[in-house]
Amino acid sequence: WLLAMDNVLGLVFLFLLCQHAEYAAEILLGISEAVSGRLFELVNWLMGEPAGLKLNNQLSAFLGNFYLYHVFLWRAYLLFLRVVLSPMLVVLGCSGVFGATVALSLAADFFSICTFHLYCFYIYAARLYSIQRYMLMSLLRLFAGHKWNVLRQRVDSFESGWDQFLLGTVLFTVVLWLLPTTVVFYVVFTTLRFLVLICYTSVAWLALAINHLPVSAITLRILGLSKLEKLEFSLANPKVVPTPSSRSNLYKHLYVK
Repeated sequence: WLLAMDNVLGLVFLFLLCQHAEYAAEILLGISEAVSGRLFELVNWLMGEPAGLKLNNQLSAFLGNFYLYHVFLWRAYLLFLRVVLSPMLVVLGCSGVFGATVALSLAADFFSICTFHLYCFYIYAARLYSIQRYMLMSLLRLFAGHKWNVLRQRVDSFESGWDQFLLGTVLFTVVLWLLPTTVVFYVVFTTLRFLVLICYTSVAWLALAINHLPVSAITLRILGLSKLEKLEFSLANPKVVPTPSSRSNLYKHLYVK
């Protein structure tokens, strides 16, 4: 039942996508252009005073221009994708011959490719945030008279001079004042990454539901055949009780011969 339903849904997916590939391509391109426009507005909002927060102007301008450059690259990629998107959707629809789960899996991979720029935004922000957090922890250990021993993978005591202490104080102040700007970018793009993962997981769960849907039980319930569960079986000759020797002879007859 599950295999039959999977194949039927795959053929329906094949028919719909192959018949309306151009229309689906236009819808996807429109959504992608709308998302890129919203990203452009979001980055410009982060470069100002988002939610009334006073961020570092130089760092926010640098990060904003960096992300805007990637948005422009994504728009150029959409111009190239406009030519090949319709044939790609036809190929995706042809995968429905192997079942709806295969088509949904390829659709999830295609969605991941289309949102690759959002993944890059998240990686950039997360990497910068982790570097600043590591610098702050290292400088705090310097002020406490400790250092991280790379060879033994432990924290050892360390006596720093006044020049090292002064340089560490300057670096700690600079990194600490730049951290709120980095945190704002990190939170925003982590939220976008989380939304993308929700969409991807929804498609994966849909494919999983098709594989584990109790079709036979639902069909019996719809057709009113649930009384089949009350069938009882009885022996044709209940007076004959098999003995252990007769059962062993029966097993020998079935499995040895």
